[in-house]
Amino acid sequence: MDGWKRYLISLVMHEKGHRDMAVDAVIDLSFDVADLPPFPRCSDLDRAIRSIARDRNEKLNEDSRSTMPPPAMEPPKARRSRKRSI
Repeated sequence: MDGWKRYLISLVMHEKGHRDMAVDAVIDLSFDVADLPPFPRCSDLDRAIRSIARDRNEKLNEDSRSTMPPPAMEPPKARRSRKRSI
């Protein structure tokens, strides 16, 4: 398997980890919103939901930085082609 293929596989696995974390965050957000009490005005509900979403997004960013290892390898260095003289 060449270097670029190994790198791509590693990168895709890494990005799928980010996806999984985001899906989990959205599920948590939906439960948090479902647990909210009734609000007298839509604007109050909107403010509460935005606050929860902001907190969840900050947590997702922190978790992503602290728990997601970088891709397993660096991309291969580009090879320079040699010019042939005719």
